[in-house]
Amino acid sequence: MIRDRESGLWLPPMRGAADWPGFGGGQQVINFGADTANSLGTGCTKSGTAHTKGSWEVLLTAANNTVEADWIVLQVTASDDSMAFLLDIGVGDSGSEKVLIPNLLHDQSQQAFFSNMVTQTWSFPLHISAGTRISARCQGTGTFTRDMLVSGQLIEGDMMFGPGYSKCEAWGVSTAGTSGDSIDPGTMVDTLGAWSALEATTNIEAKALVVSFGNQLNNERTVTFGWLTDIGVGALDSEEVLIPQIFHHNGYSGVAAFSHGPHGIFPVNIATGERVSARAQCGITEATDRLFDIVIYAVGN
Repeated sequence: MIRDRESGLWLPPMRGAADWPGFGGGQQVINFGADTANSLGTGCTKSGTAHTKGSWEVLLTAANNTVEADWIVLQVTASDDSMAFLLDIGVGDSGSEKVLIPNLLHDQSQQAFFSNMVTQTWSFPLHISAGTRISARCQGTGTFTRDMLVSGQLIEGDMMFGPGYSKCEAWGVSTAGTSGDSIDPGTMVDTLGAWSALEATTNIEAKALVVSFGNQLNNERTVTFGWLTDIGVGALDSEEVLIPQIFHHNGYSGVAAFSHGPHGIFPVNIATGERVSARAQCGITEATDRLFDIVIYAVGN
């Protein structure tokens, strides 16, 4: 509910409008996944089969999880510059893990100059009870076994939205291709292309979104240019822009460097049963280089 300042009445939130209150203080933070002997994160090895999840790796034992967390932060990188990865964060005992955060897109398919240099930081307002075991697993585009490195923090205390939420969904992800939904800005430079549906019908009441972009394993972009991406909600041909003009770019100085994100966290209010889409404009029109992938991570109940 949102309080109307003029009437003083509590009203239902409009579609897309966030309803987070402010921080309350008293935060306590613990780490999980840090490899202090090597100043790295915990290694999480992908399967030797492309697009197939590897084994779960424990990041935090139940005994060492001493906080009643309402926020989780992740730092993620990978040991291969030619692959894309999808990372799951799971909770639960060994052999009974349940995916809490699904298929985080980490597309490290760039020129070798940038190998091992792309670290993503993700933040999610999710509740994780004290005494919960946390683990991770991943998959990749190649057949070689490669590691992702994962570390992070759990935060306890009064947060800006109250208690953390219970669910996270990935909209637009393809586990079969270790990728996101392909977005085509079209053949007109600096002009918005068509909407592409990422989620036909939402299954949770989303309160926060995180957006990530993928490179489509394209190491051949040889110019510097950018994209502006809109996130929309609504039926086909009736989409309303919810988050406008998220900027990301491809840099080039003798070697390509694609900016992945993640972008956000964006406070929102998206009801169940909604259609969520994306569209973009681009500074070039080359048929392959203008394309990119997108995945949206929705948090709610």
